[in-house]
Amino acid sequence: LWFGPDMKCTDAQIAQAIAACLVHCKAPGAGSEIQVAKWTGEVGMGVAFEPIGEDHLESLILRNLPAFQAPGGLVLLLYSAVHTRGLARIRAEVAADGGELPLVVGPNWLCSSELVSLLMRGVAGGNVAAFNTTGRRNEWKVPLEIGLLSSSEKETGVPVCDALKSPAKPVWVVHGGDHFTVLFGLKPPPTDKGASFDLLHWNGLPPGGPRLTKLKVTAPQGPASPAPATPQPSYFKPVPGEIDDLVQADPEDKKQHPKDWTKWRYEAVLAIDDPSVQGAERPADVPPEPTFPQGEPGLGPWRCATCYHSRFT
Repeated sequence: LWFGPDMKCTDAQIAQAIAACLVHCKAPGAGSEIQVAKWTGEVGMGVAFEPIGEDHLESLILRNLPAFQAPGGLVLLLYSAVHTRGLARIRAEVAADGGELPLVVGPNWLCSSELVSLLMRGVAGGNVAAFNTTGRRNEWKVPLEIGLLSSSEKETGVPVCDALKSPAKPVWVVHGGDHFTVLFGLKPPPTDKGASFDLLHWNGLPPGGPRLTKLKVTAPQGPASPAPATPQPSYFKPVPGEIDDLVQADPEDKKQHPKDWTKWRYEAVLAIDDPSVQGAERPADVPPEPTFPQGEPGLGPWRCATCYHSRFT
């Protein structure tokens, strides 16, 4: 199998991957071309676009590959994708999915779901759930045949759409909340209940990365079931004292036990009674989440929970 963690990509393969993203961004209709970005001088100071047909796209990218691989190269890819799709079309697609611009969110310059969608399937709609805002089925068509997993399924109770959760190829973009990583397998996972299999997780963002981690996955219930035909009330308003989010593992614990996460303590944000958070009450037959007392602030440094929740606004 040529694909794996030890694979050394050739220039031609890298150019092919970049071209695959841009081809799907091309607006439908005859005569539309792909816009390939290049710096006019110093990186970040000026950009120009070269229109090119699909048949000659890979060769153009291969000639310009040193710029795509140098500092600022990822920005060239984003410029190319956005201008190939067209600003007006992107605005309309984002709005139709209930999202909002910009595609890159400050102050930490985080990639949005809309931008990931644009690169994965050529459409800037960022709704990864199985249903749209009207309750109708929302199915992605991903020509690259890869998937996406999102923490939003746990947070909202709305399942990720079937095409993303169970893609044709065992490759998933993983949205953990603050940034995106990649999860992949060297072969399709087994379908038997209780089966165990290995996946590889790539996190390219410091300080946690760059890091490649081998994961052992055991699936007691087998593959994930398809999403229901209609939305189900599965999100319950958090009770004060529930763990609302994990901030980080204790640095000293990670230093003492670098390979045993079961011995790490975690900094957690507890839920409060927030009137702005909407959700049904948990039914009596659904086991409650554990709750913890907030307690008094410690003597050392402490983090403001309100500031943490509003860190991206």
